Amino acid sequence: GAVSKPVGGVLRYDSATAVKCANAVASARDIDDQAGFKRAGGTVTPARLYLESRGISRVPYPVRAWGSIGIVYFATDLEGTVLAVQVLPLTADGKKDAYFWPDGVTKRTYAAAYGWNNFAALRLPGRGIPILCEGPETALSVWLSTGRPVLSCLGIAGFRNLRAGKRVTIAADGAA
Repeated sequence: GAVSKPVGGVLRYDSATAVKCANAVASARDIDDQAGFKRAGGTVTPARLYLESRGISRVPYPVRAWGSIGIVYFATDLEGTVLAVQVLPLTADGKKDAYFWPDGVTKRTYAAAYGWNNFAALRLPGRGIPILCEGPETALSVWLSTGRPVLSCLGIAGFRNLRAGKRVTIAADGAA
């Protein structure tokens, strides 16, 4: 079926990545609900290890475990519809898995429709003027430290394309 949004035209369905997007959404679960590893104090998941290594102590709903192998970040529109996901495979010890895909890429974004980045972002809740970030880890760190709403565009192109409102604060990182 077609995915459409009446802003600046219609989003076209992208069957090549839509299935991968849907599969990632279907396999998503709570960040601590993965095959875990024992450490002092209990079991910890690769996703939790990865996030803790970046000082991220808690995550809201759009950040989920990707099956038992990593993290999936949901990019949603204002209504909460998932239009894209970014998947990050991890090793058992919570590091980015550079060997998961043959080309060595450590994360991939799968979209349900072309033009998703005009409408969708990883949306972290809060109060005040939204903060726009490129990557999800930067967004989570900013969100935890400010309590403001944070949007991660999951890639540098989002800074040009995402319709984020008239007032935003931009939190640039090394990639932005």
